[in-house]
Amino acid sequence: MTRSRVRRRARAAFTMVEIIVSLTIFGVVGLALTKMLLTQSAGFKRDVTSRRARSGARGSMNMIVSDLRMSQDVNGVALANDSTIIIKSPVVFGLVCANSAASTTIAAVAADSFVTGDTKYGGYGVRNPASPYSYTFVSAASSGTRTTGVAATCTGLARPIRADTVSQSGRTGTIVTFTPGNTASTAVGQPAFLWQYVAYRFRKGADSTRRLYRVSCGADTLSAGAQCTNEELLGPFSARARFNYFVTTATAASQDSSIKTAPADLNTIRGVEFVLAAISPDTVGSSKGPASATTTTSVFFKNVRIP
Repeated sequence: MTRSRVRRRARAAFTMVEIIVSLTIFGVVGLALTKMLLTQSAGFKRDVTSRRARSGARGSMNMIVSDLRMSQDVNGVALANDSTIIIKSPVVFGLVCANSAASTTIAAVAADSFVTGDTKYGGYGVRNPASPYSYTFVSAASSGTRTTGVAATCTGLARPIRADTVSQSGRTGTIVTFTPGNTASTAVGQPAFLWQYVAYRFRKGADSTRRLYRVSCGADTLSAGAQCTNEELLGPFSARARFNYFVTTATAASQDSSIKTAPADLNTIRGVEFVLAAISPDTVGSSKGPASATTTTSVFFKNVRIP
């Protein structure tokens, strides 16, 4: 073997220095790629937790809007503070057919079975003919017995009321008689409705975070029991989640901004502002806490007095 061949064969291998340099370069590049992947992964998780926080603040809005818009601004709010509001929410509508001290009969139009199936009857309300922007509320305890009425009571009038013949998705209206009746501020032909107590409240859940609950009851109570349905709507929320209120005062027909403290006179409330300070149920490892997203929405009562 000649010397030139020996030198060519020796140059075919890598030296120790070349190997060390190569490993160093590969290590630096691999570390940079790993750091980039970890950064992208953390960013993706932050986006996911932010979306989860926002979705927690936006879900079930339709139910909240539907309940609160139907409330009356006179005797429609039973309790209000920064964490709880209780309203008398109408569920079935109709017209008064007959009224006396002995009984009151209402012709109720067909209602959605999904709504009525979840209803906890709290009483009925009739519009005051002397004050068309206010209703008289009669509680279930005061109205005593609720039975199926006689159709002739409504159809036999000089101007018959035939709500029981109106069909909606295969369902017809009903005639309902309440015993005893209510002679105060009630007249035949006036709009009427059956209502239930509906409460929205922020309370701590099992994981110690605040949750928004909807409680529908047949009595003015928030206790669990046969006459109440308690369901969790939204969450989790931070301690900043609360209710604010829009009010009508003697000095101004309306206010463009809400107030944090509920007024002493609940009949001055004309709308509710939900401050939904939602937080994500989980935390990204590099973050100091869960992601947060605050959604503020307002609901105004449909039936209000003209100032």
